Amino acid sequence: MPKFFLTTAIYYINARPHVGSASEAIVADVIARYHRLIGDEVYFSTGTDEHALKVVQEAEKQGLSTPDYVAKMAAEWRDIWDRLGVSYDRFIQTSEPAHHQAVTAVFRRLHAHGDLYWDTYEGWYCVGCESYLTEADLDMSTDPPRCPIHGPVQRVQEDAYFFRTSAYAQRILDHIAAHPEFIQPDFRRNEVVAFIERGLRDTCITRKGAWGVPVPPELPNAAGNVIYVWFDALIDYLTVVGFAQDDAQFARLWPPDLQLVGKDILPRFHASIWPAMLLAAELPLPRTIFGHGFWQMGGEKISKSRGDLVGPIEVADDLATRTGCRFELAVDALRYFLCREVPYGSDGDFTIEALDARYLADLGNDLGNLLSRVVAMTQKYLDGRVPAPAADGIAQTAAGTAAAYRAAMDRLAFDEALRAVWDYLRALNRYVDERAPWALHKQGDTAALDAALGTLWEGIRIAACLVQPVMPNTAQHLARQLGWDAEWTWPRVQWGGATAGARVNPGAVLFPRIESAHNPVPVTAG
Repeated sequence: MPKFFLTTAIYYINARPHVGSASEAIVADVIARYHRLIGDEVYFSTGTDEHALKVVQEAEKQGLSTPDYVAKMAAEWRDIWDRLGVSYDRFIQTSEPAHHQAVTAVFRRLHAHGDLYWDTYEGWYCVGCESYLTEADLDMSTDPPRCPIHGPVQRVQEDAYFFRTSAYAQRILDHIAAHPEFIQPDFRRNEVVAFIERGLRDTCITRKGAWGVPVPPELPNAAGNVIYVWFDALIDYLTVVGFAQDDAQFARLWPPDLQLVGKDILPRFHASIWPAMLLAAELPLPRTIFGHGFWQMGGEKISKSRGDLVGPIEVADDLATRTGCRFELAVDALRYFLCREVPYGSDGDFTIEALDARYLADLGNDLGNLLSRVVAMTQKYLDGRVPAPAADGIAQTAAGTAAAYRAAMDRLAFDEALRAVWDYLRALNRYVDERAPWALHKQGDTAALDAALGTLWEGIRIAACLVQPVMPNTAQHLARQLGWDAEWTWPRVQWGGATAGARVNPGAVLFPRIESAHNPVPVTAG
């Protein structure tokens, strides 16, 4: 089996997840499930970034020790990811001993290679970004200057270890030129190249403090210093596959095939410091780093620094309450919306009205109503028995849909993949109207009735396979009502492969109509 190693960024836990942060984990899960569907051995990691100063500050606000706060919040994030169906293989916490071991090993290796040196840092620091910023990054018209995202910054001066990031600028540019797939999408790659060509600064990678990974004690100036959160956090991608702990696993899984990150942390961190660290450590670079856009509300990025955080669980709860659908199907509706509404990589506007429109038209009418009609007619006219499908035009449409879907999914064009599936579902709905099984039953045309309902059953079964990565709960409900013992493998996305002995199992409407208006007051996730 080909391996596919996939990572999300790891998330600060100074608040609970909002829709924006959840969207990255959901998309990563969609990719992981798709690669399992096509037969790859998937290793999918996500987790929490815990050594940030703002995490310490939030713990103090809540009257908790930092370790107790971190344990509480990591458990909440893990629970939310589980409820959203995020099928990770490894959930890392950067405070865990295995990660400390990996960070220490990388620090020692870079020090031994001469890539670290001791010097004095003086400049601006943004606690929200957990980053040292230059005047070019800031609004210098105020006193103190302001980060464009998080507001006022601090002036910092301290002795610290520096990493020779600048020494690797040309090698990174050369790698990007030789491997255009390294930074995606294309327009982000152009931004990264421009950022690096402006000149990389060496990176301050330690701070005074007690919360974090200590500088290895045998090195000079170790006492009282911990490793800077961004340098520490990037190493999580090594930790999750056993770096400095499980050589066999590391050799089998490294490098990552795909890393998903927000566009804000792509140029400076994931496309500059991160590859420089790997080059210095003499480790292979990831195959692709994909910088995605932001979900916005009212033209502004959804973020923890705003007071109107929209939590994914709250959104799903609200939709389930207003429609009467099961919670896990409301989660699937959210997952569908996040993958379908805008091309992946671009910014998108999140509104409940747009979610409702997708729910009603795409899920309620095109998919849910189709299933209800076909199952009810099979039960009524054929006593629930599923006949063999016809080898007619729908079979060719299914094959073309599967090919288009796979090509789009391989390009992370989830909106295109889902558009192809929904065009196919609409073709199935037209087929119902054209074949009119109720008329065939009335006429006593048993052969034509069998062919029509068998074809519709098979058509929906293939659609279930194709939507499974995006809507895993919906796919299971489709299979259950179809009476199919679901098997989510690519060979099952073939016409005529699974009808023998099937009997439909009528159930509740999957996506009932919306019965009440959404509460316009924003739900708060933090």
